[in-house]
Amino acid sequence: MTLFSTGVGLLIAVVLGTAAVAKVRDPGPFVTAVGTLVPRGVSRTVAWTVIGAELLAAVASLVPATLPAGLALAVVLFAAFALVALRSARAPAPLPCACFGAVKADLGWPHVVRNVVLTALAGTALAIVLLGDLGSAWSQPAVMLLVAAIAVVLAAVAISLDHLIALFAS
Repeated sequence: MTLFSTGVGLLIAVVLGTAAVAKVRDPGPFVTAVGTLVPRGVSRTVAWTVIGAELLAAVASLVPATLPAGLALAVVLFAAFALVALRSARAPAPLPCACFGAVKADLGWPHVVRNVVLTALAGTALAIVLLGDLGSAWSQPAVMLLVAAIAVVLAAVAISLDHLIALFAS
């Protein structure tokens, strides 16, 4: 695995892992948000399926042997999230964002951009992995530590997007 694909895997693990854990701790806002997109009778099932997929992608993105599957699932999830955010951004009444648990803001253009960027990163990392092993990232511990630190910082930015926008809008 390359440093890039390994770093993106760590980024995905932190972002999707944080999102899934927040939703598991308090599923209500996410189930309610999903209920605005699908029939009420299946909203709980769809919501828990998404949470399960987030957890699966997060864990798979941490293990070199399952990284391709984790990246592929992350591409699907982030693309779907981008489409939902796009629908919300264009709607007269935006959908609530329960991305990381409690609703903090309405889904809008910043969420579209965040999810498109995450989709592109996951897709690029997946392409690199599928094209072949271009070197072992784990054989360079010092560099891998730096890559991990960068991945965690980028994940923190992605997770805190609503707070950052509010901060700079003030």
